[in-house]
Amino acid sequence: MREFVVVTGADGSIGRALLDSLASNGYGVIAVDKRRPASDSPAHWLTFDLARLANEGAAAEELRAGIDDILANAGDARLVALVNNAATQVVGVAASMPLTDIRLSLDVNVVAPWVLSQLLRACLAKHRGCIINIGSIHSRLTKPGFAAYSVSKSALAGL
Repeated sequence: MREFVVVTGADGSIGRALLDSLASNGYGVIAVDKRRPASDSPAHWLTFDLARLANEGAAAEELRAGIDDILANAGDARLVALVNNAATQVVGVAASMPLTDIRLSLDVNVVAPWVLSQLLRACLAKHRGCIINIGSIHSRLTKPGFAAYSVSKSALAGL
């Protein structure tokens, strides 16, 4: 039985390192990102904008169907982990930041991990899997211009 891990934000630097490490240790990887890299990858890719999970009711079922399809085509597969790694980093002065910017940060960095955790919880529990949320030092110690990011990573730490 092959064990699979879902990794969000798979095309970023941390995501690529996670992909490579998991694949080299024998895991099947379901990579989720809003863009697919041009280079070859050992992962099964789902191109998906995670901000949609906060704003479109059918988006969660669409993503779940993609994950289920990959697992079904893999034969004897089981999902053992979800790594909520995706993040958007909106930089700007808090006093003049548009509300749309803070909402985008919260949608991708907090709401998407929440929805994915709910979506995959039963499957992960069945296989004694786990959920890993990738945080940031900005949740506790940040710098000017990172208000939206630090707020969202603080909320993720609470999740």
